[in-house]
Amino acid sequence: MPVEGEIDAIVSDPRFGATIKNGHRIIACGAGKIRRFRIPPVLATAHTWK
Repeated sequence: MPVEGEIDAIVSDPRFGATIKNGHRIIACGAGKIRRFRIPPVLATAHTWK
């Protein structure tokens, strides 16, 4: 189930806080190639999570 939202806080290295479209706040975790190549999450950007 894809979920759209916006990153609003960096919690720790692979984790970040986000607010999804319906207003709920989640903690998401970067994995796979995002983690392998150490791509940092950017604040105030829109993303889709699966």
